[in-house]
Amino acid sequence: MVVPSLCTPRKEAENAAKALDVHDIEFFDLGDYPLEMTRESKDRLVGVMRKVQPSFTMTHSKYDPYNTDHMYVSQWTLECRAIAQAW
Repeated sequence: MVVPSLCTPRKEAENAAKALDVHDIEFFDLGDYPLEMTRESKDRLVGVMRKVQPSFTMTHSKYDPYNTDHMYVSQWTLECRAIAQAW
C-alpha cells in the first residue's frame, strides 16, 4: 500500500497508470511552478501525439484559478493536438 503523503507526483502518476492498465507512460519533467513549456517540449508532445494517434485526449480544465499551471497545460495540449492533426 502506498501512503499518499509520501508519494511523489511521478509515483502518483505511475500508480494511476498501473490502476488503469497503462503500459507506456512518458514524463516530460518540465518542472512545476512555474511550468516551463519550451518550443522543444511542444515539438516533443506533437511527435508523441502523431506516433500514438490517440482517439481522445484528457487534460486539465481550461480554467483553474488555483493552479495556473493546469490552465497552461490545457492550452498547450490543445495547441499540440491541433498541430499534430494538421500534418
